[in-house]
Amino acid sequence: MGKAGGRGVTSSSVWVNLPAAASLIIILRYLSLDFDMRRKAAAYNNKPSSANILSQKKPVEGPKVVERSDWKRKVNSPVVEDAIDQLTRHLVSEFVTDLWYSRLTPDREGPEELVQIMNGVLGEISCRMRNINLIDLLTRDFINLICTHLELFRANQAKIEKQQLGLLSIARRDMELKLVLASREQIAPCFIFC
Repeated sequence: MGKAGGRGVTSSSVWVNLPAAASLIIILRYLSLDFDMRRKAAAYNNKPSSANILSQKKPVEGPKVVERSDWKRKVNSPVVEDAIDQLTRHLVSEFVTDLWYSRLTPDREGPEELVQIMNGVLGEISCRMRNINLIDLLTRDFINLICTHLELFRANQAKIEKQQLGLLSIARRDMELKLVLASREQIAPCFIFC
């Protein structure tokens, strides 16, 4: 085969092959993620809910109004609610019930209450995270916070260098910075001796 007959889809230039390969990888990754998400959504929608399983096992006792708990209303996503509930139940089972609580008492109300408290905390965090303007946080608030800390560090470092004539070791400079910050009430005094 000659050179003309042996050429495939690729080019002899790296600058042509690299973007083409990167584009192909990105497209394939996008398609695989899209397929995976659709598969998971279909599996979740086909899974019978715990309410349906309980209703199939128990006879109907009459009209009962099931109210969603407060933390579930804050999360407002059935998939995430199930994941949070499964995580907290596993943590409580692993680190409380199985580790020490079951040796003290056979009561199950304590661990269940702990699960509900943890679910409530995670639901509140979820609600607050949803209300954060991420663009403002990353472009304005986070940058302002870093700039404020850098200005504070530079001002205090300049104050230390004016007081000390010689070179300071890193440990000594750190101690001096802590002392200056504590004297200006910008850091708690207990952190000086840590």
